[in-house]
Amino acid sequence: MSTIWNPERRRVLGAALGAGACAAVGGFSAAQGAAAPAWRLNRPALQWFSIPGTAGAGGSAIDAYCGMALKPATGELVIAAAGGHSDSADNGVYSLSLFDDTPRWRTRRVGSTQVQPNVLYYADGLPTSRHTYAHIHYVESRDAVLLAGCRFGFGGGTPSGPGMDLFHLGSDAWLPRFTFADITPFDGFGVVLDAGGNVWTTSGRRFLVAGNTWSRPGNGTLGRFPAALDPGRNVLFSLQFGDGQGYDPQLGVVARVIDANTGNGSAVAFENNAALSAFISAAPAYAGMDFDPLLNRFCFYHHGETGRVYTATPGAGAAWRMDLLPTVGTPAGGPPSGSGIQRRFLYVPALRGFVLLARAAADLWFLPTADLDLVFGNGFE
Repeated sequence: MSTIWNPERRRVLGAALGAGACAAVGGFSAAQGAAAPAWRLNRPALQWFSIPGTAGAGGSAIDAYCGMALKPATGELVIAAAGGHSDSADNGVYSLSLFDDTPRWRTRRVGSTQVQPNVLYYADGLPTSRHTYAHIHYVESRDAVLLAGCRFGFGGGTPSGPGMDLFHLGSDAWLPRFTFADITPFDGFGVVLDAGGNVWTTSGRRFLVAGNTWSRPGNGTLGRFPAALDPGRNVLFSLQFGDGQGYDPQLGVVARVIDANTGNGSAVAFENNAALSAFISAAPAYAGMDFDPLLNRFCFYHHGETGRVYTATPGAGAAWRMDLLPTVGTPAGGPPSGSGIQRRFLYVPALRGFVLLARAAADLWFLPTADLDLVFGNGFE
């Protein structure tokens, strides 16, 4: 095993990647004069640990195939309109700041008091509760959480629609309908944002936030979910097994990439190794994924193998490489229903690691992937 993964070899990761690769990554450190939250201090890399007092997901129905958004500047996790189908009609909004010493969920906005099934918007004009899957994002330019399309809204008719619904964090209010133009044409949901904060659907359509316009700039498409951004390369990557929901296993590993600068894309193949074989055997469904700029690779997590993290590293040639992080410890398991992780495995840049909301009844878990005391600019301590 390479020493880069040894949690007892402090700062080896930095030395291996080089200071230049990490210079753009912020975080808490004594050298920067910022204090990390108490729960994050003195935690070794690649060892899972729980954050006490963070269970409950704010009372939301997060287990109903729902995800969450992260506001990096404040470390806030935001859950909005989570539920849908026959699970919940609640379109309330709940948040928690990971930068607090003792993080706790709070209600930003209570749900609508009068709800109707099988509609995209309740009588008060607010968006229906829905399975948010991987379609929930933080849009920095608007300081708002975006629900990029509605899939399986509240009610037995499971309404779905193209609305781009925004909840403004500064005012704790839903912004007016059509603040962002509907997904046009409606042939996919918004699963990832590019380095410019623009929204991309599975069908390769791009929403330019500045122009409030939709287009299809290239030939690229993405899988259903999960998808994530490599901000340094401005590359969008999706990875799933079968259809990503536990069906169509004959499809095998489905991985695709889009160059967000051009919109063009292609399928991704992986080197044949033990990690890839394990991934295929696990047949993950409803997974989560995000990019770690310090590891310089995508990290993939699903509920079927509690604690195991796969990584995908872009290859110099045609094939990418899949590996396993040698993590220590076992976080909480996923929902008993099998509804998966969705967008609840997120990289937190300032804390240098991944937060996991495995299920509503469990505390949040965290996986550090680097030390907090890395010093940027002049290399590593």
